[in-house]
Amino acid sequence: GTTVTLNPNVKVLGGFENNTWVRNIDIPAGVTDILDNCFNGCAITTIALPAHMNSIGRLALATNDKLTHVTMPQTLRSMGEKAFEWCMGLTSIVIPDSLRVIPKEAFNSCPRLTSVTWGNAVEEIGYAAFWAMSAMATSAVHLDLPPTLRKLDDYAFAACENNLRSVTVRSQLDTMGEAVFRHANLNRIRFSAAVPPAVTGEGPLYDIGRL
Repeated sequence: GTTVTLNPNVKVLGGFENNTWVRNIDIPAGVTDILDNCFNGCAITTIALPAHMNSIGRLALATNDKLTHVTMPQTLRSMGEKAFEWCMGLTSIVIPDSLRVIPKEAFNSCPRLTSVTWGNAVEEIGYAAFWAMSAMATSAVHLDLPPTLRKLDDYAFAACENNLRSVTVRSQLDTMGEAVFRHANLNRIRFSAAVPPAVTGEGPLYDIGRL
């Protein structure tokens, strides 16, 4: 594959969408923002995000099947919707302490994702953010949600059909959406506080396969 080396003075990065020859990229330390669709549809295998980044755009790293691991910088404030969706090979992510919101479909259809290390500030997990997480995992997955969490949106962990076995919710949630774990085949969910009712529609624990 091709390794891309960029001008060290670059601050904002974009424009590599659907270039499947892009396998490895050396992002300059001064880059603060990765724009929408920047690496969408590439073939990146490894990526080191700069230590002082502020934002990752919508679909910025989506559909990179060979990408297995992402560690986000501790300065990251904003992540766009679907930023890593359809990264079929992604197995682990590290969420920084600076990120409060995991947006809509951020890790949608990452079926080999089994390890999430949460930062200490995550307050919201968006609509279908982890849809089908671990659906193609080869061993049991046990998910411990962050103690800072206040909102779990609709279908956040839905369609995790095979190996997501247990979830622990340690925080007092203000909002829990529809069918958060639908078709997850969980054996166990542990809540440390009362479960809030869904605002509309199906209940938050609707259609969980094994419970």
